[in-house]
Amino acid sequence: MPRFLFDVRDDDGIHEDQAGLEFDNLEQARCEALRALGELFVETKPADRSDFIAIDIRCGKTGAFLTCMAISAAPVPEPAPVARPVKLRAHH
Repeated sequence: MPRFLFDVRDDDGIHEDQAGLEFDNLEQARCEALRALGELFVETKPADRSDFIAIDIRCGKTGAFLTCMAISAAPVPEPAPVARPVKLRAHH
């Protein structure tokens, strides 16, 4: 079973995974990376979050870089208020 390493990149740099996890295939490793990203955001207070976070998935056997997923944690601005449509009256 292949071992995949999950390196976390954020504003502070790269945090290399030394242990990794075994999965049957890349799709399972990708699902684990997505789950971990979600967990990182749930467990981190908004004020403490990096503006950028990614998980790079490497195959432990070959060292090949397989994929990268990134999420921007920058706050999303409030949408601008939508102007109400104005009914125009015809002048007679």
